Amino acid sequence: AYGALDDIRIEDVSEPVPGLDEVLIRVEAAALNPMDNKLLAGYLKDFFPLAFPYTLGTDLVGTVVATGPLVATVRPGDRVIARTDPASGGAFAE
Repeated sequence: AYGALDDIRIEDVSEPVPGLDEVLIRVEAAALNPMDNKLLAGYLKDFFPLAFPYTLGTDLVGTVVATGPLVATVRPGDRVIARTDPASGGAFAE
């Protein structure tokens, strides 16, 4: 739910499978920026409504693990710097 950073829960979830045009990245570093705090607090819900449960984080560095069949620009093993769609989040995942 929308709230404050103090309200965050950490849970184990199964490893996601990338969709047709998605990339699965093993996150090595993620940045906490003001947008993450505003998303969690609900200040941006009119622009970026979140579906809960939601994994915070939009800025990351990591290695591509898997790609969907329509992805042609990166492949497993590539190191990437990325920014997720704010409504999708995910950079704070393991």
